Amino acid sequence: MDYRVLVLKQILSKNNFFQFFCYTEFFITFATAKPNNGTLAEWLGNGLQNRVQRFESARYLRRRSSNRNSFFRLRYLPLNYTAKADSRFAARRKTEKQIKDMAKNATTHEEEKDLENLQSALSSTESFIEKNQKVLTIILCAILLIIAVWLLVENLYVLPKEDKANELIVAGQTYFQNGDYETAVNGDSISFDGFIAINKEYGFTKAGNLAAAYAGLAYYKMGNYDMALEYLNKFNGKDDVMKYTILGTIGDCYAQKGDAKKAVEYFLKAAKSDNILVAPVYKVKAGVAYESLGEYGKALDLYNEVKKDATPAQRGIPEVDDIDKYITSATIKNGK
Repeated sequence: MDYRVLVLKQILSKNNFFQFFCYTEFFITFATAKPNNGTLAEWLGNGLQNRVQRFESARYLRRRSSNRNSFFRLRYLPLNYTAKADSRFAARRKTEKQIKDMAKNATTHEEEKDLENLQSALSSTESFIEKNQKVLTIILCAILLIIAVWLLVENLYVLPKEDKANELIVAGQTYFQNGDYETAVNGDSISFDGFIAINKEYGFTKAGNLAAAYAGLAYYKMGNYDMALEYLNKFNGKDDVMKYTILGTIGDCYAQKGDAKKAVEYFLKAAKSDNILVAPVYKVKAGVAYESLGEYGKALDLYNEVKKDATPAQRGIPEVDDIDKYITSATIKNGK
């Protein structure tokens, strides 16, 4: 009997069109081939047995898969493939899929929660604006009105006054530099009204604020320490040298009045200046005030600090040039 007939009988005995389809490739292959070794029956039998084993493995996987097309992908598996191995891989794939699904669901849940919170916040804001629309409109208009008024005042009143005060203070600075402190303070009765008048009329300007400082310094030079304190305390500037000079002069006023504790307080404030020409002067003055209080140890600490931080740029400053004398004097007094 022709081996092709044997193949067809074997296929049709399965009585299954699906299996027939699977064996069609086998039939075509053997229908056009000839055996190389052994008899035709042996060759045909071995090939058919191998093909059946492959089909049984593929049929099992087809039952396990929800995708019918997977049969065509898996029907060529090795003969040593088993259902047990398939169950392990399937369990692993299922676990990995569950982990990915859980992570995706968690991320989605967090995003939904954030979106809900954002929507809730926006809804609350919109609700607040709707309920208080009239009040908010009034507040906004008031703010805009204040800004507009300030700009008008700044440009139409403050700036012109600033320019005028700057013109007037120049004459007073000239009197001050020449040592004519009385005229600098009270004016010359001709064209200059004096620092006090400038401060009174233009005190809200920078030049008017500076006029108060000059008036205080002039009063200190004239020995009127109470008036000096009154005007020095009016000054409120940001310039480093001027700011700490004013603080130091306030300390000088208290020292002249015999209030050493107050003097130390202001001298130490002035000594915080970053200017290397100002700081050592008031450290030494604070040390002298400490000596007047009998606190020689604190005085020595300040003197030694000045000596340690001394630089060539500070030469010519009496307090720095004579620092060894201050140290020797305080050491002797401290040893008694």
